[in-house]
Amino acid sequence: MKRNMFIVVLTSTITLLTILIGIIVNRIYNNSIKIKQKKAYIESTNAKLTSAETSNNNDNNNNIAKEISVQKNDNNKKVDDRKEEINKKINLYGKNTSGVPVLMYHFFYDSSLKEKGIDNNYLEISKFEQHLKYLKENDYFFPTFEELELYIDGKLELPAKSIILTIDDGSESFFRLAIPVVEKYKVPITSFIITSACNYSIDDYKSEFVHFESHSDNMHRAGKNGKGLFVNLDYNNAYKDIQNSIKFLNSHDAFCYPFGHYNNLSKKVLKDSNFKVAFTTNAGKVKVKSDKFALPRVRISKDDTLNNFIAKIK
Repeated sequence: MKRNMFIVVLTSTITLLTILIGIIVNRIYNNSIKIKQKKAYIESTNAKLTSAETSNNNDNNNNIAKEISVQKNDNNKKVDDRKEEINKKINLYGKNTSGVPVLMYHFFYDSSLKEKGIDNNYLEISKFEQHLKYLKENDYFFPTFEELELYIDGKLELPAKSIILTIDDGSESFFRLAIPVVEKYKVPITSFIITSACNYSIDDYKSEFVHFESHSDNMHRAGKNGKGLFVNLDYNNAYKDIQNSIKFLNSHDAFCYPFGHYNNLSKKVLKDSNFKVAFTTNAGKVKVKSDKFALPRVRISKDDTLNNFIAKIK
């Protein structure tokens, strides 16, 4: 009897254990399936994200490439248009063989406001307007400093009627009186600014026709022996001043020597600062093979009549 009872209990226990083991194995199997499914889902999601990132990166790269291509095409078009304009004017007026006059203005006054020019560096604003009107009506060409550099090097022909306008010091009268006339006649002009003394936000005045270049940061001051400070400073201090002016203007295409004074050291400072050209106050026109860092200009004075002006630029 006892033996039979033992067998029944043992059998029941084995059956129960078998059921429990089956349940455990089934759960392990199901968890394994779930883990595999989850892993597959994660891998699938990561693959989609990677694909999306790759797609986004490709889109961004394509957009950047398109922008670069557009800019390149725009630049190429501008260069081609410029070449076409130069060739057109050469066909009309011939090649420049006598040199390019670079005009030198300083200050302006308005006699209608009862203003008076203190000295011969001042020009009545109506005379300035006559000059620009004459240049526009007579179809003058206005080279950039880069084009002037190429002309000096013999790498670019310019039309006979080529001219560049520059104004020294960046005085209040330039901003108040000259800029409106420049914009009216759409004649390109460069103002050489003493950057430490500039009280204007030049970005408000920059345009297709108004450009700003360096007249030094703080070297428009007397040095020794009756010479300007630029030719009295050592290399490091002069270089630092020039870098300050470049930072202010965000440009270093052309330079104008304070008082027109220069020496070999000042020329080296400008070359090392990657300027294209530099101007003195010496009289004359810029010609092929001129010294690019000692270029002459044509001074415009208070007493010049329109006929005087025309004679000076021919």
